[in-house]
Amino acid sequence: MSNNKIFTGCFIKVFLFTLFIFVPGELLAASRIKIGVVNADKVFQESIRGKEIIGSLKIKINREQEKIRKNQEKLNELKNQLNKQSLVMSEDLKRKKENDYRMKLRALQRQAKDAEEEMQISQREIRAEVLSDLMGIIRDLGKREGFTYIVTSEFVVYSDKSIEITKKIINEYNKKYRQRKSSKKK
Repeated sequence: MSNNKIFTGCFIKVFLFTLFIFVPGELLAASRIKIGVVNADKVFQESIRGKEIIGSLKIKINREQEKIRKNQEKLNELKNQLNKQSLVMSEDLKRKKENDYRMKLRALQRQAKDAEEEMQISQREIRAEVLSDLMGIIRDLGKREGFTYIVTSEFVVYSDKSIEITKKIINEYNKKYRQRKSSKKK
């Protein structure tokens, strides 16, 4: 039995020795791994470009809501007239007015649904454009500062605040956006 223990001990030593010889030092040196975490939503909300986009989307949304509100008021007015006059209307006229009301109600519902879908499409397209810009900025920062991995916070269960690089990304994005904006003015 003691021979078996000696053999097992020697085997472990040989295995570890072989492992250290053939495994590159970079993989074993955990201190050389540098990880960063970025909150993309925060970048979108706090960057200059993101704030401009959010502002313009709010203006678009308010315009659409105002159009829908005005059409809703007209529809309510039509419904009130129909209710007031229904007792003195002929059945044909009443049916015609009710059909007219239902058609306008469906049109209003379609208008609201279309406006909502249009806003969602706009938001997705703009987010994709911003994320495309961010990917380049994140890659550049990662290479420049020697990061091994940079991940988004949406997929991280826990991370220490020391690896949070969102502010750096916001600053880089703002800088790049200002440069792009000033070069367009020239």
